Amino acid sequence: MKSENELYNDAIGNLTGAIRIANDKKSMNKGVLVYFDETIQSAHDVEKYHANRVDAFVSPKGPLGGVYHGEIIYNREPIEEPVYEPENLDQKVGLIKVCIGMDDLPVRVYMDNGYDGIVIEGFGAGNVPPTIADAVVEAMKMGIIIILVSRCFDGEAIQVYDYKGGGAQLGRAGVISGGYLSGQKARLKLMVLLGSGLSRSEIRESFM
Repeated sequence: MKSENELYNDAIGNLTGAIRIANDKKSMNKGVLVYFDETIQSAHDVEKYHANRVDAFVSPKGPLGGVYHGEIIYNREPIEEPVYEPENLDQKVGLIKVCIGMDDLPVRVYMDNGYDGIVIEGFGAGNVPPTIADAVVEAMKMGIIIILVSRCFDGEAIQVYDYKGGGAQLGRAGVISGGYLSGQKARLKLMVLLGSGLSRSEIRESFM
């Protein structure tokens, strides 16, 4: 986060720690890891939380461990994910963050330009403004896969509210809940799943 001419330079520490972690047998079978600010984070749930500080990367679930006085310590195991082998990653998957007063133009732009999927960051537990609900349903009828996540930093999209644009109604219409994933992670996951040739039902199952 900081260059060598800044007061809180963290470059050497992060790089040295990352090399030690990668070379340590305790790190085997833990998947992709992020080492920053003396903490070891799992790529499964880590997010960049701050734009400027040295503690820029954090996880709602907490770190897996850390490097303290040169010793690598793990406090918990990461959540395991299936491994896919996509043939390509050129699928067109859009990302929309909902806001109060928005219209359905963003959804319809993706509909009109041949997108394969759309990830929507909804309010709270996964809800969208009623003004875009009809367009979301129309997009699904066109064959576009819709993944609904929460725009909140922590928590899951769980399809509970039953009103126009609510997660429950959207779920019955065919929207897939992205669970705990952030918008950007759900988008990448959908691209991988589409590139691996999974069907709609298989994609739904993989997000559960």
